[in-house]
Amino acid sequence: MIVNRQWLYIMNRQKLVFNKFIDNRSSLQNIYFAHTNNIADIQKEWRYLENFGVQSPAQTYDFTKVWINNLEIEPRNQFFSIVTLDKRPIILMALEKRKKWGLTIFTPFFARHVGTNAPLIDSEQIAKLSLIERKAVWQAAIEPIKNSAHLLFFPHIIENKISNIDPYDKLGLSCKIDNLYRAEFNNWQQIDKERRNRSRRKHDKQHRAKLSKLGNVTFEEIMGNDVRADKIIALMFRQRAERFAKQGIKNPFSDEKIKKFYYQAIKLNNKPRGSLHILRLDNEIIAVRYNIIFREKIFCLISSMTNNPTIQRGGPGKQNLLYIMQTIFENGAKIYDMGAGLTDEKRIWCNRKINLRHYYRPLTLLGFILSLAALVQNKTRYKIKNNQFLFNLIKRIRKV
Repeated sequence: MIVNRQWLYIMNRQKLVFNKFIDNRSSLQNIYFAHTNNIADIQKEWRYLENFGVQSPAQTYDFTKVWINNLEIEPRNQFFSIVTLDKRPIILMALEKRKKWGLTIFTPFFARHVGTNAPLIDSEQIAKLSLIERKAVWQAAIEPIKNSAHLLFFPHIIENKISNIDPYDKLGLSCKIDNLYRAEFNNWQQIDKERRNRSRRKHDKQHRAKLSKLGNVTFEEIMGNDVRADKIIALMFRQRAERFAKQGIKNPFSDEKIKKFYYQAIKLNNKPRGSLHILRLDNEIIAVRYNIIFREKIFCLISSMTNNPTIQRGGPGKQNLLYIMQTIFENGAKIYDMGAGLTDEKRIWCNRKINLRHYYRPLTLLGFILSLAALVQNKTRYKIKNNQFLFNLIKRIRKV
């Protein structure tokens, strides 16, 4: 793209300087961009864009700030870019600079820990733009770092078309990587009618009976600022660690800084805020779900259950989720986001399957080569995961 740049001073608010971006091929004349390495500088614009729809806790200001503080990310490795159109924020990128394979890569802070890692946008406004105009606003977003990295990588972006237009389609090269599963209902009565057939009710009853034979079963929801939260989270991490060890999977929560983040994030008490759903057997916790709530959406980030085989036969995880669905949707929730990757629980409860895509924005020849290699690898992996024969074959090979 051939671009003429006019470095026009617009405002200086907390070291945030806006510059005009002009693309001769675009009819837009009021695109401005700014960048900073201090999250506080773009708080006003971030909170404005939160009003247009948050698809993940990673897109919220407070949650991201907790991550940066607890992971002790140096300011020189932080990058925040804001694009305005007609003096209103339209795109916000929050990225971390990392080194990988000898290349400099900008990617969202949370890596694989928190769902979708998309830039925060006014999706309806972007969808109204022409193809050339969409290219222009995304080019403005990366303008400040186009000469300081090899690649921008955005994992797990939700495919959300508006009038058959994907607002992210000009962000970069992309491929479908997985599916996101959500339960979207108006109330518990709708769920009970649509998702619980005769067979499902029978299984729930059998599981409840097995647990009841072992002791008194109770369910509780506590908010993240409850004094009991830390002990419950510590137990949850122990349960997860035992499960990962049994499966031969690397524990993503082994880093003490990561654990510290989750202890702090659950204590958020505004937008977003944290909660824990707990199932107990004779007052012993046998299942936990760690959630972040943003308005009418609830995002489950971690779930765990006891590794006692006798108790597991009673399906404590499934029983906990049954209580959760009834509780949250009776209390006004509209969406329960259970994350990517199909499991039996998601098959039972989730009525929405949403495409997730990886996006690559190469800035150099090396970045372009890496992007092409990653696209081929991810497309192959996706085909294998969605072909039962190939998937079972790979699992057998891994086992051997």
